Amino acid sequence: RDGRTITIVQPTIASAANQVFVGGQASTPISPITVTDAATPSITAANDIRIRIPATFNMTWNSGLTTATITGSGAGKVSPTVSYEDGGKTLVLDVTANFVGADQVVVSGLRFVSFTALSPPDRLQLVIGGAGANPAGRDDKTIVIATPTVFTGVFKWAVFGDVGLSMGGGLSDSYDSRVAPYNPATAGSNGDLASNIDISLSDATIVKGDVSAVGNAYNTAGVQGNVITSAQPIPQDPVLTCPTVAYSQDLGRLSHGVSYDPSTGALVVDGNGNLTLTGVFYYFSSITLTGGGTITFDNGGRHADIWVSTDLKLSGGSIVNTAAQPTGLEIWACGNPAAPSQWTLSGSGSNVYLSLYAPNHDLTMNGGGDVYGAFIVKTFSASGGGKVHFDEALGFVSGPIYYGNPYGVLLSPHTATAGQLPSNGTNYPALFTLLNTGSSNTTDNFDLLVQRRPGTVLGAVSITGSGVTQGANPDSARLANLLDGASAAVTVTYAVGNVPVGTTDTLVLTARSVGGPTNSDSAKLTVTVVRPRLTIGRAVSPSGSLAPGTVLNYALTITNSGTSNAAGVALVDTLPAALQFKVGSVAPTLPAGVTAGLQYSSDGGVTWTYVPVSAGCGAPAGYDRCVNRIRWQLQNPLSYSAPDNAGTLQFVAQIR
Repeated sequence: RDGRTITIVQPTIASAANQVFVGGQASTPISPITVTDAATPSITAANDIRIRIPATFNMTWNSGLTTATITGSGAGKVSPTVSYEDGGKTLVLDVTANFVGADQVVVSGLRFVSFTALSPPDRLQLVIGGAGANPAGRDDKTIVIATPTVFTGVFKWAVFGDVGLSMGGGLSDSYDSRVAPYNPATAGSNGDLASNIDISLSDATIVKGDVSAVGNAYNTAGVQGNVITSAQPIPQDPVLTCPTVAYSQDLGRLSHGVSYDPSTGALVVDGNGNLTLTGVFYYFSSITLTGGGTITFDNGGRHADIWVSTDLKLSGGSIVNTAAQPTGLEIWACGNPAAPSQWTLSGSGSNVYLSLYAPNHDLTMNGGGDVYGAFIVKTFSASGGGKVHFDEALGFVSGPIYYGNPYGVLLSPHTATAGQLPSNGTNYPALFTLLNTGSSNTTDNFDLLVQRRPGTVLGAVSITGSGVTQGANPDSARLANLLDGASAAVTVTYAVGNVPVGTTDTLVLTARSVGGPTNSDSAKLTVTVVRPRLTIGRAVSPSGSLAPGTVLNYALTITNSGTSNAAGVALVDTLPAALQFKVGSVAPTLPAGVTAGLQYSSDGGVTWTYVPVSAGCGAPAGYDRCVNRIRWQLQNPLSYSAPDNAGTLQFVAQIR
């Protein structure tokens, strides 16, 4: 006997990444799947390996592919020729030799298909007991079939040309700067083009996305998404009203080749001139960039809004956005001149990171450069092989941030929700971001105030963050010396009262400019009190009046049907004196990422140090009569979200 805890280990399955699919998408490569046997092996040639898609998940394996790529230490024991069962829901890997401890295979080169409907997050299942057997494990990554990404902001496409769009050659694709820099090898397929009239491409134009025209679409051989003609009209984008402040007055020291008249707002950079701008708000009547001139935006990675009321001519030079983030440099046309000018963006071989909103101006793009961002214009005409890489982060930009006001503040997220257990000594943090939207190129201080509505559940504990000084009360503080365009993290720590499950309360954080007290913003966090709810089911087979010597299969199922994860779960089962435990018969079926510690007692649960042995306490070989309690302790929280909210623990006993 000893005091060791036995951890039950099964073979594992692990995809390389979570996979998100959309309804109706084409056949899609699987993320490589790694299957690893336990130290005590259980994968055999008799039963093979099966990787099963859950029955309720609306996709199948592409059963037309019968050869997989198999690598890993156990690759020589698995045939690359695969088959399928259950109407394509189950992949069968032919195991040609029994695995040894920790043998591993990596499966790739196969595809999923038939994404027929939305499906909530689920996990692939590993089956090692033969056709129809219960899963031995679940993938540690998820699969989900979701609705296509819906961009809710201003920029919903790579290019929108209201009354016409043409591209001669070139490329349109997408990426997400919030995730990683652009990589052509992993470029996304949201490089959509749209127009309320016609779209004209050349057959050399590659569009990794959809093309949608209210009129017709021409020469669409290179379109990899859907081509939609006679589409529903897209509401016209509004022309923005210009800022009410004067044109930008001070651009700093101007080098040779740069001229600017603050009374007219006309900026010209020509020849080898270079202008470096370090602020967050600029307002011009026109920008003209020619020859080898350069405008460099270098403001420490802060966002900048550039307003232009009349004309934009960027030809032959370059705009350098040192942060290389399209969301960090946004150009906004404003005003409604009687004859809006044609704007130009030209030059070959240059990389430009920006977005352009000019719904009442035509735009021509000439040359073979790369633009990382998005365009909303009246008409768009591109030639010379230029490429547009839509930054999906722009899909959630709602408009300009800076309007030239000397003071301003913006909190995010504006609204959020959380489910929390009653504190019971544990407090919870809520993280907000405060952005100084002032445009005076100075610093400002901000008062931070916390309210609770109705205040029946939540209690303020503290307001903290870099530059934050807490007042005497936990519901007020001050953030000092934040530069225009800079942001700061603010953490509000709160406690949750011991109230009934489902009770809600709202925490409201208000940030108020000290320099301009009429400028403030508020963010709300709505908290719902949650609790786990555990139920236990016990089944035995066979059942009824049974003779001595009958072998009984017990299954205990624990389910969390509550509203929060359950931590520290322990499950104890009692064996009557009329039963004898079968040594080594315990087997779990647990959610991915959850393991169970196993302990035995021979004294009714007083101690948990007993280790079963064959013929223990006079039992026949293979059985132990000393065991009268079995305890499983889950080593990880049990989720409340199906299918990961339940686990089954099985063992075998015999009637004496």
